[in-house]
Amino acid sequence: MQTITLGSSDLESSRLVYGCMRVAGSGSEDDLDKGRRALRAAVDAGYTQFDHADIYGNGLCETVFGEFLRDNPGVREHVFVTTKCGIRTAGD
Repeated sequence: MQTITLGSSDLESSRLVYGCMRVAGSGSEDDLDKGRRALRAAVDAGYTQFDHADIYGNGLCETVFGEFLRDNPGVREHVFVTTKCGIRTAGD
């Protein structure tokens, strides 16, 4: 995996960012397990930056990612989380 330097810092990130919008799937236990496996595969492939938003899976995608970090000690020290918040849906 190619890396880039973030701005003028000494921080290195994977050149590609892993989008987490679908890691919770339908919310079924089978889909959640697939999401956890996908996150593991992404880390193993060299991804170090993960994209989130508070509306992905109505918050479930962030929960899955948090559980993944909890269950994989040491990963958090090597990844970046890019996030968006405050996105409104129709009627809000």
